[in-house]
Order: sequence, then structure tokens, then C-alpha cells
Amino acid sequence: MVTSSAVGVTLFTWSVLVLEFALALARLLPPGLRRVLLVAGLAFHVGIAVVLELVTFGFAMSGALLLYLLPVGQQVRLPAIAVARIRGARRARR
Repeated sequence: MVTSSAVGVTLFTWSVLVLEFALALARLLPPGLRRVLLVAGLAFHVGIAVVLELVTFGFAMSGALLLYLLPVGQQVRLPAIAVARIRGARRARR
């Protein structure tokens, strides 16, 4: 296991710091790299929500990343399966 060695723990620790620093500077980077960092940041914070059971933290940070890194005026599109489930739930309530 990676966390059983001092080198593995050190790499994990520094990789988190590098990712968070890169996310802080992402507004200054080209849009392509910004999208990559957005996906990495979302995956990281969802991972925190799942592994550490900090769900509200994961939602809050994911929302903050979307507001911070998406261009002004761009809408977030839900996947088709999520839209279908929402529409199905609305029809069931009627």
C-alpha cells in the first residue's frame, strides 16, 4: 500500500498541495488546461466527500470550483440520464 511508506505519504501530501495551488492559479491558465484542472479538482473533492464522508464539504467545494473556473455565462449541462430521472420524478408527483 502506498500509504504504508513515508515516500508514498509524502507524495500524496505534496500532490494535494500542488493540485490546490494549481487550482488557485487556474484563472490565469489557458481554457484547455483550466478544464483539466476543473475535472481534477471536482474528482478530488468528490473523493474527499466519499472517503471522509464530508458530503456537504464536497458539494460546497465542487460548487465553488464550478463558479470559479467556468466562463461567465456558460451553463452547466446535466448528463442525459440525470435529466431523465428528474423528469420521471416530476411526472410521478403529478
